[in-house]
Parts: sequence; C-alpha cells; structure tokens
Amino acid sequence: MKPDILFEQTVSDFPELKRKLLALFKTPDQALSWLINPKWQLEGRSPAECLENDLDAVLDLIRTIEQGDFS
Repeated sequence: MKPDILFEQTVSDFPELKRKLLALFKTPDQALSWLINPKWQLEGRSPAECLENDLDAVLDLIRTIEQGDFS
C-alpha cells in the first residue's frame, strides 16, 4: 500500500493529529515514518500504537518536538 494512503487511513479519525503531523513533517511519507517507529518517550511504543488509548501522549510528544526539545 502507498505510504500516503496508509497515512490517511492511520490518522483519518484524528484530524488534529493529521494537521499537526503534516505541518511538522511536510509529507505523508515522513509523517508515516514517524508514526510507525517506536519512541522511547512512549515507552518503546510507536505513536500509531498509542492513538486509540493514549492520544494525549502522542500530542504531547508532538508539542515537545514543535518547541524544539529533542532530548
């Protein structure tokens, strides 16, 4: 499946998340890559794994990145 279609399917229920990801990463391919790779800030889970049960943690991580805190 094409990355842009997979990205759309992944974030279709989360319009705020979609908007933030596209503003931050510019392309669906880059945003999808970020979504599917585990993050230590999410206890080793990928943001995609957290969407249903911990969306706030994903949005907090995005806010941290937007503010330039990459630690």
